[in-house]
Amino acid sequence: MVRESRYIKVGQIPIGISDDKVADHFRKYGKVHSVRLEDQADCLEAVVAFTDIKAASQAYNEDQLLNGACPLSIAFCDATGTTQSEARCPIHSVEKLEGGCTPTHTDGTLNGPLSVVGDKEG
Repeated sequence: MVRESRYIKVGQIPIGISDDKVADHFRKYGKVHSVRLEDQADCLEAVVAFTDIKAASQAYNEDQLLNGACPLSIAFCDATGTTQSEARCPIHSVEKLEGGCTPTHTDGTLNGPLSVVGDKEG
């Protein structure tokens, strides 16, 4: 059983995306109280705080594609970013994304870390 909270941890955010852009993406589910971005080795993660659990639950239960193309992993977490559930990721059934990027899970699982590699023109 998934332990729900009003906080979600969002992974695989492309470097250069602002906290305002992340907040805008999640406002369709309800009021976003805050967004805290965290630098990772090759991407960003965010802790998104909604004002209520219902909004966070709606965001968790839908596949998340930033700008319609970049797959995001998502998990419930606490205010510090410690995850409370297994991360969900929409790309396990996607072979090629709009914009020419090909997503793959780096550890071979459906919910593990992602690597999104753009097509190389030579």
